[in-house]
Amino acid sequence: MDIGKRVQRAAPILGLIAVLSACSGRSGSDTVSSQSTAVTSTVTRSAPPTLSGSPKSTPTSSPSSDTTSQTPTAAADGRCPASVLLAKVRKSRAGGGSARYTVGLRNAGSTECTLLGFPGVSMVAGASGTQVGATAERGIESRSLPVKLGPGDTATFELSVAQAANYPMKTCEPTAARGFRIYPPGSREALFLPRSGLVGCAVKANTVMIVGPVGHAG
Repeated sequence: MDIGKRVQRAAPILGLIAVLSACSGRSGSDTVSSQSTAVTSTVTRSAPPTLSGSPKSTPTSSPSSDTTSQTPTAAADGRCPASVLLAKVRKSRAGGGSARYTVGLRNAGSTECTLLGFPGVSMVAGASGTQVGATAERGIESRSLPVKLGPGDTATFELSVAQAANYPMKTCEPTAARGFRIYPPGSREALFLPRSGLVGCAVKANTVMIVGPVGHAG
């Protein structure tokens, strides 16, 4: 029998197989989908992220998510951005109607970076970080030197905060704050430094805080 006749006889059978296959695909779609989902979930939990098929399928609560993230590094120009710094009050003193803080900025990144100049500081209140009163004014120091911070090094600056009670209540509007928002020199992103017992003046005409430049590393 020649090839042409064989093809003609096989065509109806092949067509029937195609129709049955299409019907079977439609009727079993739910089963296939649920099986696929189960497999994806299992792979995400038991296999490395490269085998999960998509980074988006990896649970955000997975213990391995922190270990696979990149360590923050210095900005392209070498300065220390907020993302690599940790803020902490290293010393505090009170007297003369004000509190004086020595605030440390520690390089928690993996590369050396530089700080130069005055940080921006303001008091904030509420869960949304609403600013209370005016931003801290710069002190009389007119000159500051670059401070290079290796990984783990800390630079400090001085912050003086006057008591709101020093000002008339009507022109101050005393407002409780929950901490400081700190912009490292040259950065548009800020750090939050919690501090209990803070009270600022909501009226921005009052100079409640004075900040000094970033000093030596230690």
